Amino acid sequence: MVDNEVQRYREALKNPDVNIRREAAGALGEIGPGAVDAVPELIEALNDEDIDLIAVWTLDRIGPAAIAAAPAIRQWLEKVNSRCRRMSEIRPQLLYLPEDQRGRSATKVTYKEGQVQASKHG
Repeated sequence: MVDNEVQRYREALKNPDVNIRREAAGALGEIGPGAVDAVPELIEALNDEDIDLIAVWTLDRIGPAAIAAAPAIRQWLEKVNSRCRRMSEIRPQLLYLPEDQRGRSATKVTYKEGQVQASKHG
């Protein structure tokens, strides 16, 4: 059952409708480690400024099984830290990031001094 869901969300990450892509990325994060098959699409999603923050959160939720994404996340961080993104560009994505209530380490994305920064907190 989860495999079918993951496959549908993987396909939805390529949908032209940004809201569908955001929903899919967020849903994969809710699935967590069971969404490991979506890591390649989530790596691609790091290049989509409409869903990149959600993709980072989702990769964190997948956990150690998403280690293949580490180089892509590093590149994403360098790109994000090299240019400013207005809060108005980021805010729509934040609505798709549910609050982590399980107490596990999560990626915290902050906007400080004209920079988007991602860091771990726990």
